[in-house]
Amino acid sequence: GTMGNPNNNGVLWSLVAAYFLSRQGGKIYHLPLFLISLAMVMLSGSRTAFVGVMAMVLLYWLIGRRSAGQLALSLAAVALAFVVVVIFNIQYISMLWTTDLMENPSWLARLEVWDQLREMILRSPLIGHGPNKEFFYQQGLYSENEYLLMAWRYGIPGLLMYLGLFLIPTYQALRSRGYETGRLVIMASAVMAISALT
Repeated sequence: GTMGNPNNNGVLWSLVAAYFLSRQGGKIYHLPLFLISLAMVMLSGSRTAFVGVMAMVLLYWLIGRRSAGQLALSLAAVALAFVVVVIFNIQYISMLWTTDLMENPSWLARLEVWDQLREMILRSPLIGHGPNKEFFYQQGLYSENEYLLMAWRYGIPGLLMYLGLFLIPTYQALRSRGYETGRLVIMASAVMAISALT
């Protein structure tokens, strides 16, 4: 693949899907390319990318002032995504609705690491702990959350700067959401913000 981590592939295909979704109403081939991108997100097995794409489709309808027919098409794309997950038995994604999170070892391990990082953030909230990769290697930890990682490394100011990467372009795009580029920026920012959660 393009990247070694399936989640990164899922995010990449989510951004490709955002591009083609933002151009609906343009060329006839945009819809099939969006659906192919959506299928690639599903095949990546990334739950985070799956949630990001679902949010993106919802945003597409909300910000685009779409007709009832376009809403039906958006909902059909979401339904198709669920059907693909079920038909191809993509278990990792279906765990979103078939597994109790509080029984999922991966989720519980993340909560434990996040709690540990949160406590360390509170000890140095202004300047953080620096890049300090060695800490993670020595402890065998993976933050699995970009927001916590930014706050841990660079303190609250660094976290705010990181949030600015999503919020500033989104704010600017909301002012021009009638344009394809504005819609693309909003949807891509939503995908990236969601994928940074885990």
